[in-house]
Amino acid sequence: MVRSRFGTRLIIHEKDADIVERGDTRLTASFCFEVDFKPLPVDRRLAGDAGTLHFASHDLEWIHTPGHTPGSISLFLDVEGERILFAQDIGAPLLEEFDCDPSAWLTSIQKLFALNADILCDGHSGAYGPKDVVRQYLEYCLASQHQQGYIKTP
Repeated sequence: MVRSRFGTRLIIHEKDADIVERGDTRLTASFCFEVDFKPLPVDRRLAGDAGTLHFASHDLEWIHTPGHTPGSISLFLDVEGERILFAQDIGAPLLEEFDCDPSAWLTSIQKLFALNADILCDGHSGAYGPKDVVRQYLEYCLASQHQQGYIKTP
């Protein structure tokens, strides 16, 4: 509906594209939310570890941050001297039944710390800022994954 109404394109990392194109209800976890997930054609597959997406007058940088899914990405842009980071599932549980990779997640969260964002937007729990609050939230995510037993080192 969104695609036909607004002409949107589906851009996704190549490591998650097949899951979406075949409508995999387990790996998309759509059954958890009682959503009838239909296969969707992917318009553009992102490859590699990083890149730039151009939208109108903005450049949106992306980095590959696997762990929650093999193709998880995080997006960021700099606006008026502030770095805004979109890390949609960084705080979500690393459940084995969804093929999460705790080791990859640990590497990914370190990438997010290194971005030194002023504002972080998480797809599940809201937006955080300023910079010290972003760091606290990332530290909380790390501690939470450790406490829940998903990762073995804090």
